[in-house]
Amino acid sequence: ARTRRVGRRGGKKALTLLEAAGFKVLATEVTRPGHLALDGEQRSYMVRADAVVERRRRRYVVEFKGGGDVSRITHRRTRRQLLEYAYLFGVEAVLLVDANRGRIHEVRFPGLRSDTRS
Repeated sequence: ARTRRVGRRGGKKALTLLEAAGFKVLATEVTRPGHLALDGEQRSYMVRADAVVERRRRRYVVEFKGGGDVSRITHRRTRRQLLEYAYLFGVEAVLLVDANRGRIHEVRFPGLRSDTRS
C-alpha cells in the first residue's frame, strides 16, 4: 500500500512537471498490445506506459521513475523498457521523467524504424 501511495504521488509530481514544461497530457496509464512468436507459437502481451503527451505537434510516450538507478538511461531494464515503448507505440522519442530530481529526458533510439511494427 505504501509503495502505491508513493507511486501515485510521484506520478502526480511528474504530470505537473510535464505540464510546466509545456506538454499537454493526452492520456495516462496507456496500454498497447505486443506480439511475438515463441517456438513458433504466437503470443500476445500488454505493456502499460505511464502517459502519452504532446508538445509542438509531437507525441511522446512517457515513463515516470522515482529516482535512484532506475531513473537513469544507463539502467538496463529502464533502457529496454523505453525501447519497447518506442517500438510498440511507434514514436520517434520517449520521455523519461525523474520527478524527484525534476528532470525530463527525451530518449531516442537511432535506427529504430517505427514503421516496421507488426
